[in-house]
Amino acid sequence: MASSLGVPASAVITASALSALLLTTASAQVRILMMIPSRPYDLWRRQAVQKYAGRSFLAFRPAFDGTRLHDGAPQFMDYVKHPVLMYGLHIIPSVLWSIAAPLQLSADVRKMSPAAHRWLGTAFLLSSLSLAGSAASMHAMGVGAGRRSIVMRVFVYSLAIWFIYTGWRAYDAARKHKYVVHRLWVMRHVAAGYTVGMQRVFLLVAILLANTGLYTSSKSGEAMYAKERSTFVVVSILGFIASFSAMEYHWLPQLQQQQQSKKSDSPSDKY
Repeated sequence: MASSLGVPASAVITASALSALLLTTASAQVRILMMIPSRPYDLWRRQAVQKYAGRSFLAFRPAFDGTRLHDGAPQFMDYVKHPVLMYGLHIIPSVLWSIAAPLQLSADVRKMSPAAHRWLGTAFLLSSLSLAGSAASMHAMGVGAGRRSIVMRVFVYSLAIWFIYTGWRAYDAARKHKYVVHRLWVMRHVAAGYTVGMQRVFLLVAILLANTGLYTSSKSGEAMYAKERSTFVVVSILGFIASFSAMEYHWLPQLQQQQQSKKSDSPSDKY
């Protein structure tokens, strides 16, 4: 089963599930932002350090932030000092992107209103630019899980470049009415974006293992924080591998096979 866009239905369903996970994460981060006015930042930070000191993130909360600051405060304490960058240019666009991605893959939405598909696609790709730029900027500023991990920074910069490149190829193909090529690069673009969704999945697995005692450490302080950082790097890379592999070796071959059988586009529209 596949949509008229050529996108396998299983890909649309998977995209919807990962979008739901990303939206859940975004809502949690927005709630954190709303807590800031309720108490002075310095007091909130001291309370957070007292509460979390000596306890691994992996063992007591969904560590979506992946690491913590030098004094043991949760990583999101660093994010809230840059609300425009973190929330205005990253979280809000991530909400738009997460909602738009499965809709753009849906044949029903496209059939209902091709014009809406085009306008939503434009907003979708603009949000991609904002996401890639803000993520790279945060890591360049030393804000985020890459603050003390060169590997994480290189990974984020590389993913941002690939994210923008796939988005541009999708846009360029649509502009030239090469819709087979457009579908190919949209799916690759979506797979790049859902690296973050798969990262969350693997991180939840790490948290579950930590809470069941299967992934713990007797170390504390900086040694424990280093383990948190390394865990976040590993699950991020695993997220990309899983998303990229599923797209390149499962869904795109299905798309190519379908297009070869239908031959619905012009001969110039080749992969």
